[in-house]
Amino acid sequence: MGRLSIPLLALLGLVAGAAAGVALKPAPPPPEGGKEPRPLRASHGAPSAFHAMESHFVVPLLGPERTRGLVMLSLGLEVPDGELATLRALEPRLRDAFLRVLFDHANSGGFDGRFTSSGQIDNLRAALRETAQSMLPDIREVLIVDMIRQDASTN
Repeated sequence: MGRLSIPLLALLGLVAGAAAGVALKPAPPPPEGGKEPRPLRASHGAPSAFHAMESHFVVPLLGPERTRGLVMLSLGLEVPDGELATLRALEPRLRDAFLRVLFDHANSGGFDGRFTSSGQIDNLRAALRETAQSMLPDIREVLIVDMIRQDASTN
């Protein structure tokens, strides 16, 4: 029991530290000159708005006998400028659906090995986008803002 508690405590400390870092992150400085930034335009010309999901996603990496590690992700969504209120109202359902996609990705080995390769990231992003668009067709893109994998120690 003692051998497993130290790595587990270390893993919990990492998660708590990352959560504190996200929560205490300072607000971005105001734009220079007092001008509001112009909205970005997607390829079809309509203005886009971006929404950062409220908190990060934590995905356990399960081994045959114990947890091998964790992956933490922060996601953002691109929607047409007028859809932010709808998106915010759907966020709890989107989080649930995204967690299902992330758990499936983890269980199929998507976070193993070179998990940041273009193919792996593209597959994950496509699955997240498809899930998001099934709930809100106006979602243009799912952005993977941050991603970190913490492997459990083998001691």
